[in-house]
Amino acid sequence: MKTLENHTIIYDAECPLCNAYTQGFIKYKMLDINGRTAFQQFDFDNNTEIDKTKAANKIVLFNSETNEITYGLPSLIKIIGFNYPNLAKLANISVIHFVLSLLYSFISYNRKMIAPSKITNENSGNPSINLPHRIAFIACCAILVHVIVTWYFQRFLLPFMHLRFNLPDVVLFLAQFPFQALVFYLFKQNNFYDYAGQLAFVSALAAFGLLIAGIAFKVLLYFHFDIQFLGIITYGAAFMFMFYEHLRRVKLYNWSIWICVSWIVFRLLIYPLVFKI
Repeated sequence: MKTLENHTIIYDAECPLCNAYTQGFIKYKMLDINGRTAFQQFDFDNNTEIDKTKAANKIVLFNSETNEITYGLPSLIKIIGFNYPNLAKLANISVIHFVLSLLYSFISYNRKMIAPSKITNENSGNPSINLPHRIAFIACCAILVHVIVTWYFQRFLLPFMHLRFNLPDVVLFLAQFPFQALVFYLFKQNNFYDYAGQLAFVSALAAFGLLIAGIAFKVLLYFHFDIQFLGIITYGAAFMFMFYEHLRRVKLYNWSIWICVSWIVFRLLIYPLVFKI
């Protein structure tokens, strides 16, 4: 690999994905050994040419010779394109670049929802509020949860459900937001913007777990194993996972424990509508 010298990438050290691919740039000598520095450790006061707000939102590539600065996707294209110019040309085609830019921003503005970290000070690298990307993130989680959970319920939980109950799962998913918002503001908590993202992603994680379990059950059924009660037991395990993961994220953000209590209350209210008690 050719090394892009005299360039430094500023990345969010609390973002596992950011940490992984920037480390890859160093490992494969696409940047030199000192070619990356953490946002949390960078001295913005003595490098005023770099916009700290932009740096929190999008990864920065700084050329120490020319003082050229790029943010976000162009930084990645420049590094990768130095060794793979054809990929850079492809990524810079207007339509492809537009789609990649949307995808990059979508991940970047929601990265703390995917891999949360404790926010200790202004140098935590928390991205700015971007309502369209957060709404899109919640919408993606809603679609994922609706498709997977509906499939799982129909395949493995029908004996335990009220057959006349046909309210789409996406309605139940979305109903938790106003319910939790009410409790959130009653207890005078801050930053519902981030809480909504965390709430959505916890449900999506559990849904993904149900998908894996459901595929495993289909394999067991193929070999004629009896899985009569595995479906409901696994759903119970998914519920416990959601509870502990929700609790962990609430603690990271120093929100009130009552947010977790209301999360349980909401499910105690809706589950009798779905399952036979």
